[in-house]
Amino acid sequence: MNIDLESPRSEWMAYWPENILRTYGVPSLIRLFRSMQHDGNEPLYIYIDYDLFFDDQDVIISYRSVFIDEIGEDFYHFCPGRAPVPSMRMWYGKEPHYPPSRTTGTSLEEAAALTNEEFYRLITESPETACFDLKVSAFAGQ
Repeated sequence: MNIDLESPRSEWMAYWPENILRTYGVPSLIRLFRSMQHDGNEPLYIYIDYDLFFDDQDVIISYRSVFIDEIGEDFYHFCPGRAPVPSMRMWYGKEPHYPPSRTTGTSLEEAAALTNEEFYRLITESPETACFDLKVSAFAGQ
Protein backbone atom coordinates (compact mmCIF):
# COMPACT_ATOMS: atom_id res chain seq x y z
CA MET A 1 0.00 0.00 0.00
CA ASN A 2 1.35 3.42 -0.89
CA ILE A 3 0.02 6.49 0.84
CA ASP A 4 -0.65 9.59 -1.23
CA LEU A 5 0.89 12.40 0.78
CA GLU A 6 -1.11 14.98 -1.16
CA SER A 7 -4.39 13.67 0.24
CA PRO A 8 -5.73 15.14 3.49
CA ARG A 9 -4.08 13.63 6.57
CA SER A 10 -7.45 12.39 7.80
CA GLU A 11 -7.73 10.04 4.80
CA TRP A 12 -4.71 8.01 5.85
CA MET A 13 -4.47 8.76 9.57
CA ALA A 14 -5.29 5.14 10.50
CA TYR A 15 -1.88 4.15 9.11
CA TRP A 16 0.20 6.64 11.09
CA PRO A 17 2.47 4.91 13.63
CA GLU A 18 0.63 6.24 16.67
CA ASN A 19 -2.68 4.80 15.48
CA ILE A 20 -1.17 1.45 14.45
CA LEU A 21 0.40 1.18 17.92
CA ARG A 22 -2.84 2.15 19.65
CA THR A 23 -4.63 -0.53 17.64
CA TYR A 24 -2.14 -3.40 18.04
CA GLY A 25 -0.32 -2.50 21.28
CA VAL A 26 3.37 -2.84 22.13
CA PRO A 27 5.30 -4.60 19.33
CA SER A 28 7.09 -7.79 20.30
CA LEU A 29 9.98 -6.88 17.98
CA ILE A 30 11.12 -3.70 16.19
CA ARG A 31 13.79 -3.88 13.46
CA LEU A 32 15.35 -0.80 11.81
CA PHE A 33 17.16 -0.43 8.50
CA ARG A 34 19.09 2.44 6.98
CA SER A 35 18.87 3.29 3.29
CA MET A 36 20.55 6.09 1.38
CA GLN A 37 19.88 7.95 -1.83
CA HIS A 38 22.13 10.33 -3.70
CA ASP A 39 20.97 12.00 -6.93
CA GLY A 40 23.90 13.64 -8.69
CA ASN A 41 24.25 17.16 -7.32
CA GLU A 42 21.58 16.64 -4.69
CA PRO A 43 22.63 16.05 -1.08
CA LEU A 44 22.76 12.56 0.36
CA TYR A 45 19.40 11.55 1.81
CA ILE A 46 19.27 9.01 4.61
CA TYR A 47 16.06 7.17 5.40
CA ILE A 48 15.03 4.71 8.06
CA ASP A 49 12.80 1.75 7.30
CA TYR A 50 11.31 -0.06 10.25
CA ASP A 51 9.30 -3.19 10.87
CA LEU A 52 6.89 -3.71 13.76
CA PHE A 53 6.14 -7.33 14.68
CA PHE A 54 3.04 -8.08 16.77
CA ASP A 55 3.54 -11.80 17.41
CA ASP A 56 0.50 -12.26 19.65
CA GLN A 57 -1.75 -11.03 16.83
CA ASP A 58 0.16 -12.42 13.82
CA VAL A 59 0.60 -8.94 12.35
CA ILE A 60 3.68 -7.32 10.80
CA ILE A 61 3.77 -3.68 9.70
CA SER A 62 6.62 -2.16 7.69
CA TYR A 63 7.21 1.55 7.21
CA ARG A 64 9.53 2.49 4.35
CA SER A 65 11.64 5.52 3.52
CA VAL A 66 11.01 7.64 6.60
CA PHE A 67 13.17 10.78 6.56
CA ILE A 68 15.78 11.44 9.22
CA ASP A 69 15.23 14.84 10.86
CA GLU A 70 18.89 15.58 11.57
CA ILE A 71 22.14 13.82 10.78
CA GLY A 72 25.04 14.13 13.20
CA GLU A 73 28.46 12.53 13.13
CA ASP A 74 27.44 9.80 15.59
CA PHE A 75 23.64 9.92 15.46
CA TYR A 76 20.50 10.22 13.36
CA HIS A 77 17.73 12.25 14.99
CA PHE A 78 14.55 10.32 14.22
CA CYS A 79 10.94 11.42 14.74
CA PRO A 80 8.78 8.54 13.43
CA GLY A 81 5.45 10.01 14.49
CA ARG A 82 6.09 13.33 12.80
CA ALA A 83 7.72 12.21 9.57
CA PRO A 84 5.60 11.65 6.47
CA VAL A 85 5.34 7.97 5.62
CA PRO A 86 5.81 7.40 1.88
CA SER A 87 4.81 3.75 2.03
CA MET A 88 3.90 0.93 4.34
CA ARG A 89 2.94 -2.74 4.11
CA MET A 90 1.00 -5.07 6.36
CA TRP A 91 1.09 -8.87 6.73
CA TYR A 92 -1.54 -10.89 8.56
CA GLY A 93 -1.68 -14.52 9.62
CA LYS A 94 0.61 -17.16 11.05
CA GLU A 95 2.48 -17.81 7.80
CA PRO A 96 2.25 -14.71 5.58
CA HIS A 97 3.81 -14.71 2.12
CA TYR A 98 7.25 -13.06 1.97
CA PRO A 99 7.29 -11.33 5.35
CA PRO A 100 10.24 -9.15 6.37
CA SER A 101 13.13 -10.87 8.14
CA ARG A 102 13.20 -10.96 11.91
CA THR A 103 16.99 -11.20 11.95
CA THR A 104 18.28 -8.58 9.52
CA GLY A 105 18.60 -4.92 10.33
CA THR A 106 19.19 -3.49 13.78
CA SER A 107 17.07 -3.81 16.89
CA LEU A 108 15.53 -0.68 18.36
CA GLU A 109 17.27 -1.35 21.65
CA GLU A 110 20.69 -1.58 19.96
CA ALA A 111 20.17 1.55 17.86
CA ALA A 112 18.45 3.79 20.40
CA ALA A 113 18.74 2.12 23.82
CA LEU A 114 14.92 2.19 23.95
CA THR A 115 12.71 -0.73 24.85
CA ASN A 116 9.67 -1.55 22.74
CA GLU A 117 7.48 -0.31 25.62
CA GLU A 118 9.31 3.04 25.73
CA PHE A 119 8.95 3.40 21.95
CA TYR A 120 5.22 2.67 22.28
CA ARG A 121 4.77 5.30 25.02
CA LEU A 122 6.79 7.94 23.15
CA ILE A 123 4.83 7.54 19.92
CA THR A 124 1.33 7.13 21.38
CA GLU A 125 1.59 9.86 24.02
CA SER A 126 3.05 12.64 21.87
CA PRO A 127 3.53 11.52 18.25
CA GLU A 128 4.37 14.93 16.84
CA THR A 129 7.18 15.55 19.35
CA ALA A 130 8.37 11.97 19.92
CA CYS A 131 11.98 11.95 18.77
CA PHE A 132 15.08 10.04 19.70
CA ASP A 133 18.62 9.53 18.49
CA LEU A 134 19.77 6.42 16.65
CA LYS A 135 23.45 5.48 16.85
CA VAL A 136 25.08 5.60 13.42
CA SER A 137 27.36 2.75 14.52
CA ALA A 138 24.32 0.46 14.96
CA PHE A 139 23.80 0.55 11.17
CA ALA A 140 27.37 -0.42 10.20
CA GLY A 141 27.30 -2.77 7.26
CA GLN A 142 23.87 -1.71 6.01
